[in-house]
Amino acid sequence: MHDTDAEHIIKQQIYIISHFMKNDSIGKSKILDLGCGNGDVVNAYRKRGLECYGCDFEFKPGSNVQILEERGWIKKLPIDNYQIPFEDGFFDLVVTNQVMEHVQDYDRTLSEVRRVLKNGGVVLHIFPSRFRPIEPHINVPFAGIIQYYWWLKLWALLGIRSPKDDKGLKASEIADKNHRYLLNCTNYLGKKDLIKYFSKYFSGVHFCEKEYMATTRKGPFVHRISKYVPAIENIYSSLRTRVIVCIK
Repeated sequence: MHDTDAEHIIKQQIYIISHFMKNDSIGKSKILDLGCGNGDVVNAYRKRGLECYGCDFEFKPGSNVQILEERGWIKKLPIDNYQIPFEDGFFDLVVTNQVMEHVQDYDRTLSEVRRVLKNGGVVLHIFPSRFRPIEPHINVPFAGIIQYYWWLKLWALLGIRSPKDDKGLKASEIADKNHRYLLNCTNYLGKKDLIKYFSKYFSGVHFCEKEYMATTRKGPFVHRISKYVPAIENIYSSLRTRVIVCIK
């Protein structure tokens, strides 16, 4: 992730969060980027003078990883005994970006987020929806809901590949790899289940796709249309991106 990408992400996050927190409160907040990857978003917040930390099971390659880890600004999550390595009520704000579709244990994850969040704190989750026409990790149509091996092999035979795939792999090998990935590394929940889990741990649960659309590079036009066609917001939420804000 380049700095420009990280800057765009935090602009999106701050814009959405500003509907629930005052800007001066955001500036004084302790922020957790859960699933921080290579720490670029943490670094971008720090450059703005905000106190931001990050956690992940493994850090992705990046130019800032070593110094961020040395300063204690990004920390690894334990794999066996999942616990966010911060004390109770440490954060005012927790953000995740393209993370929740990977969470296998919602109860454990959300209970930990609640634990490290202050009373009145805000959580923002942005992640791909279950019905997105092209599953973003393996590029297979509707693989968020159709995860049968035969479906994945069909598209592999038609030449559908992730940019990360070895071009020399056979269709059956691509299908095997994609099938394992979807079963072990993704968990696409429907809206009812999302509401059920988030409501269990937070008093306020808000779907904020309309606010998110206003911040995307191609979204302002769609956002303007949504003022006259409210259904577009629900269509975007179902077929593109879920944006959920929770209040403790």
